[in-house]
Amino acid sequence: MARNKSVGMKVFAIAGKSFLIVIMLMLVGMISYKFTMKYYEVTEGEDATGSGVLDIVGDVSADEISRNVIFSVDSESGKIKSVVIEILNTLTGNLDYITVPDSYQMVINQEMYQRLYAAGVDVPQVMKLGQLNKYFKDNTAYEYGILLMEGSLGIDIGYYTAMSVEEFDRIFVMDEETGYYKLADSLLSEVSSFSDADGMEEFIKDRYDNYTSNLKVKTKLKYAECYANIKPELVYYHIIPGAVVDGSYDADEKLTEMLYKQIIEDSTHTVVQGDIVNVSSKGLNIKVLNGSGGEGIAARVKGILEADGYPVAKIADNPEIIENTVIQVREEGMGKDVKTYFKGASLEVTEVEEGIDIVIIVGKADVNI
Repeated sequence: MARNKSVGMKVFAIAGKSFLIVIMLMLVGMISYKFTMKYYEVTEGEDATGSGVLDIVGDVSADEISRNVIFSVDSESGKIKSVVIEILNTLTGNLDYITVPDSYQMVINQEMYQRLYAAGVDVPQVMKLGQLNKYFKDNTAYEYGILLMEGSLGIDIGYYTAMSVEEFDRIFVMDEETGYYKLADSLLSEVSSFSDADGMEEFIKDRYDNYTSNLKVKTKLKYAECYANIKPELVYYHIIPGAVVDGSYDADEKLTEMLYKQIIEDSTHTVVQGDIVNVSSKGLNIKVLNGSGGEGIAARVKGILEADGYPVAKIADNPEIIENTVIQVREEGMGKDVKTYFKGASLEVTEVEEGIDIVIIVGKADVNI
């Protein structure tokens, strides 16, 4: 009998410990949940739009470089049909458009995905750009579109403009050969008739009522003069680098970052885009000189370039220390693809040593490359 009592006490003790463990795990789970909610700055009961996450978007102002993502939206279904990123550089007077295929498949980074999950947003970690309206309500779809595109493409976008398909088609036409959206001839003809910025201001005011944007018309008008001075033949067009895989557009993030950086840092457009000759550096002889003052920089740059398929024939130290990287090329059209690896690098056509096509002199600005 004593033995049975002893066994019973042991069973009771084990059951008691198990119960305490379960209670502790529940408490730990509740505390972890509370900390997670606190960390991501959301509250219980938040609606499924995840509006609490949008505090990281911030206010929209007129920057020196206007970066506007334009959404073409079906008026009935609300589905996003087409996307173009417009980059207007008031410093250089350049205007560039980047087409983003609506089948572009975004991969939401882990931090953003956790924020959305904590806010109660039921969204897949991999989704097509055109499906934004399926998971986010009203204008939050466009604001989240900015955040998710920035995170998945590694670029910066300032604000959004959404418009109907009909309005979008009055502005852009698809170039079937390249897949780029280009400004319609009718639009270019209309804006070319403006004699000054006043005409452009009136044009923007008239059109803005047809758009939805998080940039106020008063702020947009600050770009009127720059728009008015754009020469239609010097507008450049691009598409996000990538390829269609199983019906979805798979973007190359690294090449997209390089393209974006090249557009932002490009000098004033003086040549028609179709007349530009770009020579790939992958078949050329490259020499890297360390002018940064840091140790092993030339070797590091050599490793970075060769990992991406750019052969480096020679490395050495530069006789003097320079601030910004200089890329010297033997012929016009060379070196533009390697220029994107460096911060504010300049490109110059000059005489280089025999047997070498490109000389990269790495400056102090790129000592941490």
